[in-house]
Amino acid sequence: MNHDKRDAAFGEMSEQIGPELYPDHKVPAVNEFRAKRPFIKSVVNSVVLGLVLLLFAQLPGCGGQDRITEQQAYTIGLQAYIWGSPLVSNSNRFARFSTVTELRIANHTLPQSPINQICFLSDYVTADEHSIVAPNHDTIYGSAWLDLSAEPIVIRIPDMGRRYWIFEICDFYTDVFASPGTRLGSPPGNYLVVGPTWNGSVPPGIVQVIRAPTHRVYCLPRILLKGEDDLPDVLPLINSITIAPLSQMDTAPTYIDYAAVKQVEIPNFLPNWVPDDTFWDTLHAAILDTEPRRGEEGMVSSFLAILNMRHDPAVQAGLAAALAEGRKLVEQSGSFGNLGEKVGNGWTLLRTGGRFGSDYLTRAAAASSFIYYNLLEDAAYYLQVYDADGNLLDGAKSYRLHFTAEELPPCGTDAFWSVTLYGSDHFLVPNLAGIYNIGTVTEGLQYNSDGSLDIYLQNASPPGLESNWLPTPGSGIFELTLRVYIPGENVLNGTYVPPSVTPVQ
Repeated sequence: MNHDKRDAAFGEMSEQIGPELYPDHKVPAVNEFRAKRPFIKSVVNSVVLGLVLLLFAQLPGCGGQDRITEQQAYTIGLQAYIWGSPLVSNSNRFARFSTVTELRIANHTLPQSPINQICFLSDYVTADEHSIVAPNHDTIYGSAWLDLSAEPIVIRIPDMGRRYWIFEICDFYTDVFASPGTRLGSPPGNYLVVGPTWNGSVPPGIVQVIRAPTHRVYCLPRILLKGEDDLPDVLPLINSITIAPLSQMDTAPTYIDYAAVKQVEIPNFLPNWVPDDTFWDTLHAAILDTEPRRGEEGMVSSFLAILNMRHDPAVQAGLAAALAEGRKLVEQSGSFGNLGEKVGNGWTLLRTGGRFGSDYLTRAAAASSFIYYNLLEDAAYYLQVYDADGNLLDGAKSYRLHFTAEELPPCGTDAFWSVTLYGSDHFLVPNLAGIYNIGTVTEGLQYNSDGSLDIYLQNASPPGLESNWLPTPGSGIFELTLRVYIPGENVLNGTYVPPSVTPVQ
């Protein structure tokens, strides 16, 4: 696909995209892309959508010409890539879990279970894991893939008391359609998750029926852990969270010792969930096996029409160019410096996480770097890669994050906030102190006499202020995530702005 043909469809978009942003860490390039990203989103989500529907009428079998051109395949293929990459990612994840035959923990960090079963970690994610991108260090994770095509699934939740918990459930497009937990005051008991067409009878003992929009869904529960000393209290609660098909509701185990499940080592386990070589085949199969979202039927039909002709030479060439361009757009949009909207002081916040609507570029970007976003009202994730001077955060330097009493992150009752440090690859950075985040539940956190709080980001421990220390890697670029669980109204209405990260000598 030459640039003349591409620009015929997209005007000046090729000039607007700019250079690759990571791993070069060039601040001007990042800032340029962020400034122009709204234009790119507008083109991708609006203009291209219009072209897709227009071109659909011209496809063979739709009253149009006999053959599809390379340009048409490129135009529809680019939108198909951006729209479909989360679907491909989930398809490959579901296929991987479909091969699991028992509860197990992979590489000490990734709970895995057969379809329609659940597994939990029994501690925080460790810093040597490279399976979960940007994991929190506040909660214990669980994981479950459900297939609701045969029958509903029962989720058993014990009485959590005042402990923070959430049971996030995402559809196959990565939107959150249910999140029982602390925010909603969800009661203990049995939750029935049913497929989109199920119309059976609800048995006694069900506290809530949750209808899924797709028959394949992913569950990502999280339960607060307040340090290692809290494990004796939290593990019995986690062990009481189980799931089972409705037909086994009265016979399946109601208590599982997840700390005792099998540990397995999977060498070099860092899957590419959206590989180029199988992308179009996987997307074609996923579309056929996933319930369409309302209002997208015509657009998806155009994708299928192109994919049905994907072995035609002209279509192959157009789809190859679309894949390369789409991947670049998604990767750039998904970097920590670009994901979400700028809220001030260098921080960004994705306000539409888990509820993306027709913003397909943001949905794809989030799936590439921070898949299974919470709804904003469940947890706000503020991302930071810059200091107060506009330079990328550097592990060789020292910084201070100063919250005035009025700037402390606002969170709801029985909720909390934390700041977690990651390397430029979005994973935890090992350190000898074993400290990976700091926040509300940090033991011994020292507030100033006026109610303000200082967090010290540096490689060496600050004498006398160890409780307020978040270790940096000593060299290389790093990133910060401020998580505010059950955020307050000023987060929800967009008026809260976290303070700058200030360099210190």
